[in-house]
Order: sequence, then C-alpha cells, then structure tokens
Amino acid sequence: MELCKIIQGHASIESFRCNFLNLALPFLAKSMPGKPKKLQGEQGQGKYTVWDWFEIDGSKSSNHHTIGQIIDEVNAAYNCSVEMLNYGSMLVYSMFHPNQKSQKRRNTNLIAYIKQTEEASASSSSSSSSSS
Repeated sequence: MELCKIIQGHASIESFRCNFLNLALPFLAKSMPGKPKKLQGEQGQGKYTVWDWFEIDGSKSSNHHTIGQIIDEVNAAYNCSVEMLNYGSMLVYSMFHPNQKSQKRRNTNLIAYIKQTEEASASSSSSSSSSS
C-alpha cells in the first residue's frame, strides 16, 4: 500500500504508515513514521540525522590513519558517535562488535586492513571457483 502512495506522488511523511506483520502470530501493527531529529555539527559542518553518512576521501588524508583515529576525528568534527564504518559493502568497524575485537580493530591501519581483507576475499573466491 505504501509503495502505491509513492508511485502516486505522495511526498508528505504524514501520508505514510509503518506496517509490521508477524505471520507466526496473529499480529499486525501500524504506526506513524516520524522525521529523524536533526543534529548540528560543530565548526559549521551543517545538520545531519542518525541516518546520514559521511564519505571520507582517502586520497586527501594520510595512509597511516588507524581506524580509531578516523573514528575519533569524525566524532570530534561532527559532535557525534560513529556506530559503523564501511568500505563499500565491507563492514570495517561496528559498535556492536565484541569489545576485544573492537579495540583490536580500532588500532589497525585502515588502508592495510582493507587491502588484507580484499586479498583474503579474492583468494578465497578463486580457490572456491577452482575446486568446482
């Protein structure tokens, strides 16, 4: 139903409803969506929500940054808390990783981690295709 509203051109958030259907239980819930709270960044960085993302141009920064340094820089610049750090579809860092894994990952060089993970992924996909 909500997709039909989008096709019809409804733009106002008040036109839409959130629907949840649990097929295992006789349960259907509807709710009204709300706009996310806008947060103000420091140093004139503008406004953002918890659903926004920031792109980091690696060519303009040093190749010696650890994941923790990048997270700390974004936290300080935007007055926020980084919950996830992705590279394409790769999850580099997440706040819900176990604490020991999270601390180890924060001390890892970002560029080295990405290269290592891509190489491991490429070698595992080539070995699985050759065994077929």
